[in-house]
Amino acid sequence: NGVLNFYGDGVVMFSVPFTQEAAVYHLLAVPESTETLCTANEIAVSVVSNTEWTAEILPESTAECTLSTSVGIDSGELTVSFAENFKTVAKTAYIKFSAEGCEDQIVEITQSKALPYLILDEERTRTTIPADQEEATIYLKTNIEGVSATIDGELTDAVIEKISNKECKVMFTSDGVDPVIYKKSTITFIAPEVDD
Repeated sequence: NGVLNFYGDGVVMFSVPFTQEAAVYHLLAVPESTETLCTANEIAVSVVSNTEWTAEILPESTAECTLSTSVGIDSGELTVSFAENFKTVAKTAYIKFSAEGCEDQIVEITQSKALPYLILDEERTRTTIPADQEEATIYLKTNIEGVSATIDGELTDAVIEKISNKECKVMFTSDGVDPVIYKKSTITFIAPEVDD
């Protein structure tokens, strides 16, 4: 509050009282929601503001991501960097922007799911096993949970001992195996259906 005096010939001609309003701060983060690919990538978020603000990834986020900054002043841009999503389900990042005297802004970014895959790691897997070897490991590359396997063929005493997303261990006995005759078996890997 104050008074503004107007002078003429060194004499106050008239006075005008005035009141200066408090600054009005604003904060806006755009886009409010968007989608991104499952590959490693970056998304820019624009911040429109006339004051200091902060940004944070909320704990309920499932996407693996980082922010280029967690603080800013006035308008600017923030980059959200995503690690690749190898899973067959979409992931979401929730970023909260806050400023004193302003309503919080939540930006939601959905990272798409990866396509399901199940392949043999040929570089690490031996498909011909010596006759005296009692186990073999078959290495897999997959992003599908709950893969199972069956074995069929001449190695009828072979047993699949363990299977995970990385490997399948096959146990078999070498008793009575003629080292001159090859025996062949087929291991079939079965992936559960993945929802679209």
